[in-house]
Amino acid sequence: MNDKPKKTNDDVAVNTQAIKTTIQSWIQWGNERALIVRDRDGKELLSLPMTAAAIIGGIGVFFALPLTIVLAVVAFFLRLRFEIVSFANDSDDTIVYPERLSQSDQD
Repeated sequence: MNDKPKKTNDDVAVNTQAIKTTIQSWIQWGNERALIVRDRDGKELLSLPMTAAAIIGGIGVFFALPLTIVLAVVAFFLRLRFEIVSFANDSDDTIVYPERLSQSDQD
């Protein structure tokens, strides 16, 4: 009696064109937006397309987590503002995070 399990092969079909189209639309969406870092006085320190910011952030989280945490704490104490600006249309789609920080600066 041979109780070895049978080997089976499963074929998985993947629609690579749909995946490629989805990734291209995500990249286009990211390139239509920018991450802008400003100091407490509103002076622009850094401006990156969202795609680049996401890649840098992902690399930071996976390979340099302690450095990423230190930089986040430093940004908090320096009261940096992070803005996500959309260039997709002419309307003002600026999102500023955190809103409470900018309100406390005015007090």
